[in-house]
Amino acid sequence: MNMKQIECFIALAETLNFTKASELCYVSQSAFSRLISSLEDELGCTLIARSKVNPRLTNAGERIYEQAKLILFHSTEMKNIATIANNGELGDFRIGILEKGLTKYCVNLILEYQEKCPNISFDFQEYGEVNLVKAIEHQQVDFGILPFFPEMLQEKMDYIILEKTRNCVFVPEGHPIASHSSISITELKDEPFIVMHSDNMNAGYQYYMGVCRQNGFEPRIAAQGDSISSIEYYLRCKKGVFLSIEAIFDYANEGIVSVPVEELEDNLIYLVWNRNRESKELDKFLAFVGNKVFGRE
Repeated sequence: MNMKQIECFIALAETLNFTKASELCYVSQSAFSRLISSLEDELGCTLIARSKVNPRLTNAGERIYEQAKLILFHSTEMKNIATIANNGELGDFRIGILEKGLTKYCVNLILEYQEKCPNISFDFQEYGEVNLVKAIEHQQVDFGILPFFPEMLQEKMDYIILEKTRNCVFVPEGHPIASHSSISITELKDEPFIVMHSDNMNAGYQYYMGVCRQNGFEPRIAAQGDSISSIEYYLRCKKGVFLSIEAIFDYANEGIVSVPVEELEDNLIYLVWNRNRESKELDKFLAFVGNKVFGRE
């Protein structure tokens, strides 16, 4: 039994006319008749009661017709799935992110790609910075989104720069700094600092500590957080100020104010993947992201 026999039988069942059915299947009438007869032989039953006046499906033919339609449907579906997969438009992406690590721009990129390729799904996996780098390196995620990407890692991994974001100091509402449009890093030397544990945000921690030291002061650490949620808690409880990228609080955070730091250049948000990872789906997604990013510049 083959798909051509199935297609021919469906056409015959729907027309009850050998001539019309053979034309629909682009097969000569003699070849068409042989296909139907061979199908009947394989099944061991008569599918159509042949009559010049009133041809009709037999009881077996009616039931086999229903099954034949299902076979044709699933065959078509399998071909469609294969085509989509061959085009790199079928699969699941594991995206490694930091807590609150998806900026509005990243979210919009993903939504647009999902609209373009609805058979691609995205699974978000949250890590601390150190463990996210390890997850990318060991291909536990397909790619990650990182705000800090040291040069030594850039030698081992590939990346696309997605966007820029300002470096800011975050303070609670009502803090004297909250009314500033910007601030110098040196004006923070007497402030108590809230920092992320270096185990969770090593590159970010080292960067901001280094900036303070380069500007002549050692930050006085008043509190250390394990997560952005705990940092928010410390800020609202007025435990100190927090240096980070503006995009980390890209969504409304009542009671917290961001003030740009004058001396610090804009930071970059990176999409990072293991250069040894081979994936047609990932290649297609990266091409989409690259076109969006470079087309915007």
